[in-house]
Amino acid sequence: MIAARIIVLALLSAQSPAEADEPTAAPPADSVAARRESDAAIDRNILLPSAEIGPAGEITFNSYELILAGLSYGFTDRTQGTLTLLLPITTDIPLLITGSLKYVLSRSTTTVVSIMPTLMVLKDGGSDLFIGTFGGGILADRVLDAQGKFALTGSLFAHFGFGKGGTDADLQAAEGVVILGSGAFTARLGRHVKLLTEIILPGGYSWAGSSNRFDIVEQALIFGYGVRFFGSSIGVDLTFLRPLHPDVDTGGLLMGVPWVAFSGRF
Repeated sequence: MIAARIIVLALLSAQSPAEADEPTAAPPADSVAARRESDAAIDRNILLPSAEIGPAGEITFNSYELILAGLSYGFTDRTQGTLTLLLPITTDIPLLITGSLKYVLSRSTTTVVSIMPTLMVLKDGGSDLFIGTFGGGILADRVLDAQGKFALTGSLFAHFGFGKGGTDADLQAAEGVVILGSGAFTARLGRHVKLLTEIILPGGYSWAGSSNRFDIVEQALIFGYGVRFFGSSIGVDLTFLRPLHPDVDTGGLLMGVPWVAFSGRF
């Protein structure tokens, strides 16, 4: 379904603390702060966001697969805005813009909980197609150790479609809703490298007017894995996305579809 693919694409944008085995190094009192300060891409996992945001007053440039580019800005220690654009690399590329505002509801030494309203619009200059989604989600990070090496993220998003023009299938997609549930686990393997894993369950639902209910029209399970090379000012993800469904063709790519992302904080 076009809405699910758009959401996945759109949603598709320092020094580490001292090692625990050094006897003279005291573990940080705030594991959330240690994790946040050491990783320029701390506000996302592979495809979906984490609950954390960047520092107040700093800008982060993000690039996904070299076709999506965006900027994030920390307005305060609790609020971050993000704007992402599909780059016009060819003449027939449609206009795709996503915007979000992440607000931290709660932050302790081990846990971060946030909400994230979002908006996405897609305009095809070659037709009268204009569709988009609005909605949001709730996210939670849990840091599992004092040094901020290991963390879990859980999130739930709902995106409601709107629009006009295009084909009947486009309009049907625009009248539906996409639900995204995810879970992620990250583990720092060294001073500047961490393991990334993420599992996402996106489901597309369309409104069945005759029965006054939403009927599921598309559902999939996606597993992402790979590594991030990171510091306080830069982060590079080298990952793979593997659909866990027998009917999904990955084009013979045994490891999954490559997904490369870059973040620079300044």
